[in-house]
Amino acid sequence: MGLVVGLGFGSYIIHRSIVRRLQHRDDIDDGTNSLWDVVFYKTMINDDHESKIVHNQEVSMRAVLLNAGRSLLALYFFLPGIMKFIDWDRHVALMETHQMILIPLLLALAGILQIGASVCLFINKQVVVCALGLAAMVLLINVNLHDFWNLYEGVDVKHEIQNFVKNLAIFAGLLLLAAINMDQSSKASMGEKTQSSDV
Repeated sequence: MGLVVGLGFGSYIIHRSIVRRLQHRDDIDDGTNSLWDVVFYKTMINDDHESKIVHNQEVSMRAVLLNAGRSLLALYFFLPGIMKFIDWDRHVALMETHQMILIPLLLALAGILQIGASVCLFINKQVVVCALGLAAMVLLINVNLHDFWNLYEGVDVKHEIQNFVKNLAIFAGLLLLAAINMDQSSKASMGEKTQSSDV
């Protein structure tokens, strides 16, 4: 009988020792928490911590990919925008071949738009407006300068088809960039409204 009591008391002591080790330091040990309750609680805490780590890693990767994509799109428009002024005569001749009107004005506007919008994309300012503006310009360029369905002397139709399809991909990328930043802006505004309502 004494042996049974001793074993029981020893098991109780070990049980309480394990409970105290597993309990959070700020928890009050009132003697009511079982070993399995504490183990379950600690497991939930660890799972929540791991999920937060995974979420933070996903957010970081998403930010890296978004910044890289936005910067590459900005670079794609910045360099051609500069070249429009450096190699002015060649661009004028290209537009004349496609029988465009108001060539000096349109060429200057296109160059200014490309440079200004790409700088805004680089610094992550007014991304939605700039992305949509560049997307509209890409469509106009496709219709007027890469119109492969029209035949012009000295113009390679296959090359124009390639440029047309490439610009559609750029157009799609600009739309995605605008949509993503619209979503971020709406979430930020909702967060501000929530904070102001809590005050």
